[in-house]
Amino acid sequence: MAGIVGAVGGLLAGVFFAWWLPQRRYARVGDVTRLVPRRSAVLAVPVVAALCGALAAMQDSAWFAAGLAVYLAGGLAIVWIDLDVHRIPDRVLAPTAGALLVTTSWGSVTEGPQVWLHAGLGAAGMGLFFVVLAVVGSMGRGDVKLALVTGMMLGPLGWPVVVAAVVAALLVGALVGVVMLVRGRRGSDHFAFGPAIVAGAALAATWVDLAA
Repeated sequence: MAGIVGAVGGLLAGVFFAWWLPQRRYARVGDVTRLVPRRSAVLAVPVVAALCGALAAMQDSAWFAAGLAVYLAGGLAIVWIDLDVHRIPDRVLAPTAGALLVTTSWGSVTEGPQVWLHAGLGAAGMGLFFVVLAVVGSMGRGDVKLALVTGMMLGPLGWPVVVAAVVAALLVGALVGVVMLVRGRRGSDHFAFGPAIVAGAALAATWVDLAA
């Protein structure tokens, strides 16, 4: 039943995104757009959102299920935008982070203040790792901010989950890099890493759900 409710909620969010994202209200003057919002891509958004909602609803803790639903909904928009303009706008990331603060507070009330402690440690750990990647590589500030939010969301599940999310994100990013090279792109070409971070978080949360 929870999965059905989550799928319906995700579907409704997806319908909104399918209407809002193709309008490109997130774009700035000078942005280079890369996505062509074909009908098939637009119709896929509600389907993916429904699957994300079902995944979130399957979590054991109600507060974490709500937090994961918020993260995946915001993450779906972030994936689209980052692929389109290679930027993660604060106008999407900030509301997602704010909603996660609410769900984390809910968790601290129901399960104790350690929820906040673990959320803070997860954000600090994952954020610091991506700061290092930004210094030594080409990671953007938006990716670092997204990593902070991701670490806050996954931190209460424990360090193994946070590490799994980072490893999964790096593997997804590496796979994308290989595909780019095979298709003739140069190794120095920039690609959006936000989708890899969101995918890594979703895979880590799924792993926890299956292992429980």
